[in-house]
Amino acid sequence: MKALFLTLALAASSVLAADITAGSYNVQGKNPNGSPYKGTLKISGKGVYKVNWSVGSNYSGIGLDMGNLFAVGWGKGKCGAALYKIEGGKLSGEWVDPSVPKRGSEQGSGGDFKGNYPIKGKSPDGGSYEGTISIEPRGAVYKLGWKGEESYNGVGVRQGNMLAVGWGGENCGVVVYEVKADGGMSGSWAVYGENNLGSEELSKGW
Repeated sequence: MKALFLTLALAASSVLAADITAGSYNVQGKNPNGSPYKGTLKISGKGVYKVNWSVGSNYSGIGLDMGNLFAVGWGKGKCGAALYKIEGGKLSGEWVDPSVPKRGSEQGSGGDFKGNYPIKGKSPDGGSYEGTISIEPRGAVYKLGWKGEESYNGVGVRQGNMLAVGWGGENCGVVVYEVKADGGMSGSWAVYGENNLGSEELSKGW
């Protein structure tokens, strides 16, 4: 990918990778309007993950893990994922593109979860790029925009000093899960253009 998306650039010695187990999960969720749903989810891969939901409708996504968090960009089009740490006006992160099974990285500085950040990054093939990213709070979610050699839009969900992002435009969303000790996951999700969050609980399938 030639443009601008991200995931966390923390020292490996200070962060333990989330224990993401490939396989099937049972899903119990709530839409942003409070209506419930259920279904199944399948995860495959390692480091960069493919994710597929069957929850009445079918969705696919791509994800990456860092610390105890698992971020997935999902939708019915070409949707990528990113995971940033934002602290003291400094942004660092990594990103994944659904067509490339490797991670890129991004770093920048600006405000704390709002404003414009000049950024520098590396694509999965090792190429360098520069641009800007804008972050705008919108209710419980964040609207993001990247400008550089190419331009993208995205939606973000905050988890402490981390921001999980699904990027690719109006057909994309994001979910960020916290991995639990029993191998299940608890997550919050959003779709581009909406200001409220949905939720999901995952338990290991058999």
